[in-house]
Amino acid sequence: MGEARSVLQAYAAGGPMGSEASMFDDLTARVKAVDAAKAEVFATFAKEAMQSPEGLAERAKKALASS
Repeated sequence: MGEARSVLQAYAAGGPMGSEASMFDDLTARVKAVDAAKAEVFATFAKEAMQSPEGLAERAKKALASS
């Protein structure tokens, strides 16, 4: 769960989406093993980010606030 939070924090700070995006499904699965509700928040963020990376920082901040 810490790795997913770190990814969100990096995006919230204005970092660009990089190769870690290829691990979103794996990160979601690992978070789900610990907390299904937080996994859903991360999965929603990941889906929206992959569809359109515009507004990435705001989406990440929203996901962090929800988790």
